[in-house]
Amino acid sequence: MYDIEKDKIYDKVKYDIELICNDCNVLYINGNLPVKGKKAHFRSEVPQEMALFCGNYDFSNVDNTYILNSDFTKTQITEFSSLINDYKKFYQSKLNIPFEQATVFINTTPTSKNDAWLFVSYPSIFSIGWGDNGLKSLFNPKIQNWYRPFIAHELAHYYFGTYKVFNSVLGDAMTEGFAEYMAFQLTKNIIGKEVYDQKIQKIISDIEEYKATAKPFSKLNAKEDVGERDFYVYYFTPLVLSAIEKEIGEDKMWQWIQYILNSKVSYTDYEFLCNTLKSTLNNDKKFNMIKQTYLESDNALEHSIKKVK
Repeated sequence: MYDIEKDKIYDKVKYDIELICNDCNVLYINGNLPVKGKKAHFRSEVPQEMALFCGNYDFSNVDNTYILNSDFTKTQITEFSSLINDYKKFYQSKLNIPFEQATVFINTTPTSKNDAWLFVSYPSIFSIGWGDNGLKSLFNPKIQNWYRPFIAHELAHYYFGTYKVFNSVLGDAMTEGFAEYMAFQLTKNIIGKEVYDQKIQKIISDIEEYKATAKPFSKLNAKEDVGERDFYVYYFTPLVLSAIEKEIGEDKMWQWIQYILNSKVSYTDYEFLCNTLKSTLNNDKKFNMIKQTYLESDNALEHSIKKVK
């Protein structure tokens, strides 16, 4: 269901479901904990995005981090759970907003061996991929520093996408861009400064190599203005946010994110983005400089690259 006037999707429901699967040994519905058996009654008085994962698999739980259908060793299960809890503690310490439910990681495979992806239906985080594209990549020394920031990004979606849902033509960029920016900060502070530097340098080199361009936030009037969606939300937006961080400092950036998340405004458009930043800074001169340089300028991408460099 979609409210056109409010630009709001209603995709979460309360439920009361009896689930029977005669050839399963574990049943799971998003918003509940997994149950061993062939039959179970699931209820949720908190609206949840519906997701179902049932079959013949095992699961683990360490400190309220569940892993369904993993091929981890016991040592890896402990290490993975510790890693996830460290990530969650980092975000909670910066935002003073706790994760309200146990986090459930679901590991499974697609029908194609050539495809892989991650997505969130909080509190579930689905990892769908074969071999090095599965959750086990977290323990592969050759690619773990590439893969772990993806997990940080998905955890950040608890805040941008669940705790607060964004709309307007800028909503997608805010949801993905701020989640990626938060993953940048976690990478720098927990995974390693060297990994963070490499990630930023690769983004900049990719942009320069392909001579990519992007309209500033102020000139997004329709979805078509975004252009290449993945570039806009995963490259351009977090790079602009990183440049703004260089102007105002990390502490002010986290304050701004808190302000955005705790705002009761229902329409999260460009005006909302500006108002939250202006209120956070409480400095008209600095706000106007940032607005003109990074939010309104046709050269916002170039300004951001230069500042981050």
